[in-house]
Amino acid sequence: MKILWFTNTPSNYSLDSSGYGEGGWISSLETEMRKHKEIQLAVAFFHRDTCFKKSCEGVVYYPMHKASSLISKTDRFFRISAQDEKEISLCMKVIEDFKPDVIHIFGTESCFGLLCKRTNIPTVLHLQGLMAPCINAWVPPFYSLTDYFFAEGFSPSRVVLRIRGWAFNRHAAEREKEIMRSCRNFIGRTDWDKSYVSISAPHARYFHCDEILRPAFYVPGTRKKASRPTFVSTLSSPLYKGHDMVLKTAKIFKDTCVSDFEWHIYGISSIRLAEKKTGIRATDVNVVCKGTASAEKLREALLSCDAYIHPSYIDNSPNSLCEAQILGVPVLATHVGGVGTMMGEDAIDSIVPANDPYQMCFKMVQIIQNNKEFDTSKSKMTAAARHSPEKITQTLFSIYEAVSREA
Repeated sequence: MKILWFTNTPSNYSLDSSGYGEGGWISSLETEMRKHKEIQLAVAFFHRDTCFKKSCEGVVYYPMHKASSLISKTDRFFRISAQDEKEISLCMKVIEDFKPDVIHIFGTESCFGLLCKRTNIPTVLHLQGLMAPCINAWVPPFYSLTDYFFAEGFSPSRVVLRIRGWAFNRHAAEREKEIMRSCRNFIGRTDWDKSYVSISAPHARYFHCDEILRPAFYVPGTRKKASRPTFVSTLSSPLYKGHDMVLKTAKIFKDTCVSDFEWHIYGISSIRLAEKKTGIRATDVNVVCKGTASAEKLREALLSCDAYIHPSYIDNSPNSLCEAQILGVPVLATHVGGVGTMMGEDAIDSIVPANDPYQMCFKMVQIIQNNKEFDTSKSKMTAAARHSPEKITQTLFSIYEAVSREA
C-alpha cells in the first residue's frame, strides 16, 4: 500500500550529511513504519531545499519549496489567504507524482487539510492541536492582545511580526472550519478531540490512535532524589502554555510552603512578559528557564525531579506530559482539553483547574510530603501500553485499510 504523509515538520529528512537528526513524534512514527515493507511511504513538507524529491532508506521525501524571491516572500507576508491555493498546487504535484492509495495529513494548522476536497484519493486527517480552541485561549486572564503584540519589546519589526503571526493564526482557525467540514476521516486520541469532531464534522468517522514518543523515553531509568524539592515543566512560547501560572504557583509555594526548591522550565529561554504582568521575577521564586534540551537531557531532568508540572490553559495530548508518565514521574496538570484523557480516570489527586495556583501549590506540597499518595506504577504501565510502537503501527495499518476501502 502506498501512503503519502503531509506533515508540518520534515520528520526524518534533513540537509546535513547524515540526512537524519532528532525529531518529534512524527519522526519516531516514521522510523517505526520503515520496518514494515508492506507500506511504501512518502513524506511531503514545506522546506528550503529546492529538489523535487529524494529517497532514503525506502522512504520518498518531497521537500516542497516555496518561491524565495523578495516579491514572493512579501506576497506571503501580506496576503495570507492567497497563499493557500499556491501551497495546495505544490501538494497536488506531489500527489500526481507519488499516486498514493491513502493520504495521511498531520494537523489542521496548515493548508494540507484542504486537500480533502481537492482529491478523490481516500484521505485521513490526524488531529494535533486544534486551532479554534487555541485561539479561544490565546490570551490568558490578565493579558491583552496589546501585551501579546509588544511581548518582545517596542521594536517596530518585532511588533509587525507578532501582529502578522496573530493574523495568520486567526486565518488558520477559520480555515480549520472548512477543513473539518470537508474531511471524512479523522484520527485522534482524546475524548476532547473526539468531541470536537462530533461537533465540527458530525458526518465523519473518528479513529483512535495514540502517538509514539521519542526513543530516549522508552529506555528504563531509575529515579534519583534531588537534594531539594525539584519540579520540571516543558513549555513553548504561546502564552496559553501557562507561563503566568508557573510564576504565581511558585510564589505561593515559596512564601507559604517551602522556600528552598527549584522549578526548571525547558523549551523556552525566558518568560519576561509573564514576569511583567504578574510582577513576579522568575529568579525571585526559584524558577529557571533552561531553554531547549535534547531528549536525553530532558529524560535525566525528569528522573531527578519530584514531579512534572503541566500548567497549560489549553492542550490536546502534550507528549511532554506523556514522557514524564512513561518514566514513572508523578505528574500534576491543569484539567484542560484532552489532558484529562491522558491523565486517566484515577487522576483526581493529580489534576487542578486551569489558572488555580493555590490548588496546584497544594498538590506540590502533597508530592514532597508523602510520595506514597502518588504511586505512579499504574500510570507508568498505562503510558507504556498507550505508547507501544508495535500497537500504534498496527492500529495505523488498520486505519489505512478502513480508509482505503472508500475508493
